[in-house]
Amino acid sequence: MEAGLLSGIEVTDDASAERAGRWFLERGVRVVLITRGAAGASLVTSAGAEHLATVAVDAVDTTAAGDSFAGHLGAALAAGGELREAVTRALAAGSLAATRVGASESIPTRDEVDRALAARR
Repeated sequence: MEAGLLSGIEVTDDASAERAGRWFLERGVRVVLITRGAAGASLVTSAGAEHLATVAVDAVDTTAAGDSFAGHLGAALAAGGELREAVTRALAAGSLAATRVGASESIPTRDEVDRALAARR
């Protein structure tokens, strides 16, 4: 939503997310990450675009999904993780948070995210 508001490009799918990402690149941004809820996220750089899927869940409350995504993304990057891996972890964390009711109590632990990612493989 924010990418669309800023760029003027409505983000509805992978192609439009990539177009919006390129709009930011043209203005000097080096790495663009556009989150799209259940549709995952698009990572756009000068090298190309990658669209990453999220962990499919039955969502009951999305209150803390974005906070869980941001927190786990930051933690993974601070730990020295590669960007794509960090985004994949963050997507899993956001998905898991959406399966629980509430805010802080729904944020998954690192171990829970690890288990969710292992189950996907």
